[in-house]
Amino acid sequence: MASRKHREGCEPCVEAYLSLARDNGATEEQIAAALPGGESQPRGNSASQSAGSGKGHNSDIAG
Repeated sequence: MASRKHREGCEPCVEAYLSLARDNGATEEQIAAALPGGESQPRGNSASQSAGSGKGHNSDIAG
C-alpha cells in the first residue's frame, strides 16, 4: 500500500503506512525495498503518532 500511495503522490499516507509497518516489526530494509529507489521515510515524524499501533501484516507495505 505504501508503494501505491507513493506513486499517487500522497506523502502523508506513505509516512503513515511506513510508521505502521515499523510498529509491527518491519525492518528498514523491508521498508526500503517496498518503495521505488529503495527510499525509506525518516522515523519520528508526525504520522507515527497519528497512524496508531494496530496489528497488521508487514506484507501490506508493498501493496
